[in-house]
Amino acid sequence: MTAYTDALAARVQRAARTVVGVTAVRTVRAPPGSPLWHMLQSHANTPLPEVTLERRFTTRGSGVLLAPRGAVLTTFRLVRQADMISVTVADGRRLRARLVGVDPASDVALLRLRGDTSTLPVARVGDAQRLRFGVLVFALGHSPSDGLHASMGIIAARGAFSHTAPEYDDLIRADVALRRGAAGGALINAAGEVVGINTAQLRLGGGGKVSLSLPANVFAPIVKRLAAAGSLRPGWLGVSLQAPDPAVRKPLGGWPYVGAQVRSVVAGSPAARAGLRAGDIVLTVDGHAAGGNSWLRARMIARGPGETITLSFARRNCDAAAARLASLVPRAPSPPEEPSRALECTLAPHKISVRLASPPPPPHGIAHLALSEGPLGGVTLAQAPARIDGKTDASSSQGVALRIERVVPLSPAASRQLAVGDIIVARDGAPIASLERFIARYRREPGPLVLTVMRGRRVRLLIGVQ
Repeated sequence: MTAYTDALAARVQRAARTVVGVTAVRTVRAPPGSPLWHMLQSHANTPLPEVTLERRFTTRGSGVLLAPRGAVLTTFRLVRQADMISVTVADGRRLRARLVGVDPASDVALLRLRGDTSTLPVARVGDAQRLRFGVLVFALGHSPSDGLHASMGIIAARGAFSHTAPEYDDLIRADVALRRGAAGGALINAAGEVVGINTAQLRLGGGGKVSLSLPANVFAPIVKRLAAAGSLRPGWLGVSLQAPDPAVRKPLGGWPYVGAQVRSVVAGSPAARAGLRAGDIVLTVDGHAAGGNSWLRARMIARGPGETITLSFARRNCDAAAARLASLVPRAPSPPEEPSRALECTLAPHKISVRLASPPPPPHGIAHLALSEGPLGGVTLAQAPARIDGKTDASSSQGVALRIERVVPLSPAASRQLAVGDIIVARDGAPIASLERFIARYRREPGPLVLTVMRGRRVRLLIGVQ
């Protein structure tokens, strides 16, 4: 037992040397008369001069050295709009870093260190899809006060945790306590391999906590594309995935259960043209075992528009079983000689090649725009005509309405209970002229504001956002 624990500790210590501390400094400027300027004025003991005021905010977290030449993976939330980024490595040196690229949808940012990085270790990346319930894992992080630190736990679950963003269905949930500064750090297995990046920690009923981590199989293709191009241009397949229906979770017709079930297929998409249907079970993409929506998005980022992927899937086939059952029933009205059998369906395997396309533009007359800052950070808004409830009052018959198309988990918007499908029909009691004007005013005056929000056709919510 002692030999095992010593070997385990050595692997954890070796992996911990690839974890770094990340410090991001953001400067906020408040022109005279702006809401922030008035807020600072209200907290000042003496009147402030009529000049632009500046205030610096510092955020700290962790990152992981993933490639030679000082490539560091961390969270997008940590370095968003940062003016200066510095990284503290395991030997105590503090190096400046530049931002290479970001993917807000997966909360990923890639940094490149400046200075001598020749002696820095690089993390080994493992296969997160091999993780199972109960597997031992360690959360590694870096804090200014404690330096490198680790906590131990087990895999609690895999899958979606927020109804506001069903595409986040591959997050790793572990019974691991994330210490202060662990966000952006590594989740490693007992072999010392990085299987996830620590994203956040949720409090559960009864005082429990669960950590959330982005799997390595999701972030690896994103990091590779960011390192090569600095930006992302994912291909578009046109499907949405979900965990397989319970009816097909067990083997049917000798075909073992793996993969993810197609929830919907966009008409005219590459997937539709290739013959995919809702209910099909995607088994592999380019030979890789299929995961959920975030995994699929990462694969599309790895390939890009115009490239071809090979996709294998299984389709539930009840027609052949029905034909076999019908053949047992005599044409004469007399009872059949054999007792009736229950209808058993099979899963028939298929393999297709699909040429990926670029994501389609928004429909004519509807604009989409994602917000990343302020009290509404994390929402994607779509503009639509404002006559939502058929009434003609000022809040719904003039101007436009803004439909919430997406809410990023753990974002400011999610913390204010905004959800996909909510309709914003007014700000501060006044109708919304257009999405562009709403965004322009929001960026000038981010808060406080009062939004009139409809959820369904009968319920109106008046949400004050500070």
